[in-house]
Amino acid sequence: EIYKNKTSPNPSPPLPSLVLPVYDPPPPPLAMGLLDALYRVVMRRNAVYVTFVVAGAFAGERAVDYGVHKIWDMNNLGKRYEDIPVLGQRPAEE
Repeated sequence: EIYKNKTSPNPSPPLPSLVLPVYDPPPPPLAMGLLDALYRVVMRRNAVYVTFVVAGAFAGERAVDYGVHKIWDMNNLGKRYEDIPVLGQRPAEE
């Protein structure tokens, strides 16, 4: 009987029901969609991720090497060993 719900002498009025509008989030930006796709394809499994990183490092190293070599050749045109025709040749003896 101690735990029975007893009504108080001055009951408070019921609280009005609060209806919140349904929040519809905006669609994710394109970058988030691309990142989600990248995660699903590449980063979900460790073996695929490691292969992707190693292949990317190899391809990136080749691309940087090619670009630096082309810039070096453009800046040193005419000054390289193979551009000088008489380098390493002795004058003809008569």
